[in-house]
Amino acid sequence: MTKMRLLSLCCPALISLMVATSAVALPVFGGNPPIGLLPHILPIDPHFRWSLRGADFGSGSLDETGGNITAFTGTIDSFSVSLLGGNGQAISPSGAFIYDNILYPTDVSTLDVDGVLVTWNGGEANLWGNGAPDNYSFYTFVNGSYTTSNAGIDTFSIKAPEPGTWAMAIALLGFFGLGFMARSFQRKDRKTA
Repeated sequence: MTKMRLLSLCCPALISLMVATSAVALPVFGGNPPIGLLPHILPIDPHFRWSLRGADFGSGSLDETGGNITAFTGTIDSFSVSLLGGNGQAISPSGAFIYDNILYPTDVSTLDVDGVLVTWNGGEANLWGNGAPDNYSFYTFVNGSYTTSNAGIDTFSIKAPEPGTWAMAIALLGFFGLGFMARSFQRKDRKTA
């Protein structure tokens, strides 16, 4: 009787595991989509780790919703950075940069030519893509002047947790749960015998 009960519990768990792992392959646009469409197919987790290498060095995390960057924190060249401004093309508070704070995680260049605007060392900084892989520019504007102007010599990359990793973690938890239930059923059988 307990084997039948365990089997009835295992089947739905295995079916949901198969469905979850088959749904992790997401379609991807090649290049920038036409205006009016979402900038990309939404990832399962909108939280990314970012890194900047080249003439400038930095790392941190960013969050996005529907392509709009909603949080950007970390350090660049030993100074803390955080998101400044909203989404959509605008001029920075100092008037030094045009930015849009939009992310294209599946595109060749994850940031467009307007890029992301952040606070940096008491001023502003703008990091943008130049339309080619590993070709990003980073400029800073502090106390009324451009203090850093590195054009096209940085590499910016983002990484998100792999959907398969989440599916495996959920599956592992499910198998632990099944093992725990099977063990509790065995204990109940011993008590009744």
